Amino acid sequence: VPDQVTWVTIISTLASMGKLADARTLLKRIQMPSTVAWNAVISSYSQSGLESEVFGLYKDMKRQGLMPTRSTFASLLSAAANMTAFDEGQQMHAAAVKHGLDANVFVGSSLINLYVKHGCISDAKKVFDFSTEKNIVMWNAMLYGFVQNELQEETIQMFQYMRRADLEADNFTFVSVLGACINLVSLDLGRQVHCITIKNSMDADLFVANAMLDMYSKLGAIDVAKALFSLIPGKDSVSWNALIVGLAHNEEEEEAVYMLKRMKFYGIAPDEVSFATAINACSNIRATETGKQIHCASIKYNVCSNHAVGSSLIDLYSKFGDVESSRKVLAHVDASSIVPINALITGLVQNNREDEAIELFQQVLKDGFKPSNYTFASILS
Repeated sequence: VPDQVTWVTIISTLASMGKLADARTLLKRIQMPSTVAWNAVISSYSQSGLESEVFGLYKDMKRQGLMPTRSTFASLLSAAANMTAFDEGQQMHAAAVKHGLDANVFVGSSLINLYVKHGCISDAKKVFDFSTEKNIVMWNAMLYGFVQNELQEETIQMFQYMRRADLEADNFTFVSVLGACINLVSLDLGRQVHCITIKNSMDADLFVANAMLDMYSKLGAIDVAKALFSLIPGKDSVSWNALIVGLAHNEEEEEAVYMLKRMKFYGIAPDEVSFATAINACSNIRATETGKQIHCASIKYNVCSNHAVGSSLIDLYSKFGDVESSRKVLAHVDASSIVPINALITGLVQNNREDEAIELFQQVLKDGFKPSNYTFASILS
């Protein structure tokens, strides 16, 4: 009979192969499975996005009289953060306190992540302040939480605390701080952070370089963004998209469209962001034929059903009076969003086909869609 270590190894292997049901069945066959064995299954279910199963496994584990560990709570809290299970997450917090594990760095990071994702930034800060040991993961979780909750000044302040404490920032740190610079519309602050990344030898990190590229593009320093883009080794789709979006945002639409072509030439597959941005650029510069070519390319890359791409195509054809093509695009767009419908309603109004716009609006109501502000604005006009 295999020992506990062997059982755990087999269970973990099955789980890593996606055979979660087999791993769970094997767990039931073990006489007196250890907490480590249970943690292996709970963690695997949590990482596989089967959050609803995780809490049932925890209850089964407790029925066997086993004590949860920091790994148990980290998996449970991660599951609660990824689903609408805030109450369960708070219960796990209480249980972690009961077992004296709430101040642990792994549990603390998971708790911060839970509260941040549910918008409870003050609770996340309390967990952070209470934790006796803080590693870079916890600091980054708080930085991310501040940015996501639009607390940009707090993000910068916490980054300054980190520097005073001589805590070495990593790529996640700089991405959050650069995001705060964008939201503060502070190019000077962004440049200072750029200098710090160079000092910390983090400027060559692709994750950080892409964030800096995005920052310079969105804050109007498009020439700096172009220079930075040329220096990034191993550019990925995020790099290309950041420059394409930045060019379009800075009214350099022709170059944005050109960069889409260059992107394909270098073997980087364009995605929804690439195509939607390039199509919008074609609309703005009245490049109908180029827009049609990009439409064909988007079909090849199987992204036409995307809301952003579909809406951009509808806007493109509507601006040139080709309402029928706009209708055809809408017929192939994923029908779960009001956004492309809004684009067609707006296009109909722009082409003096108000009766059809009102008819489409009435159909939207019949189909159970919730109109947005843009829907009403178009219909009222």
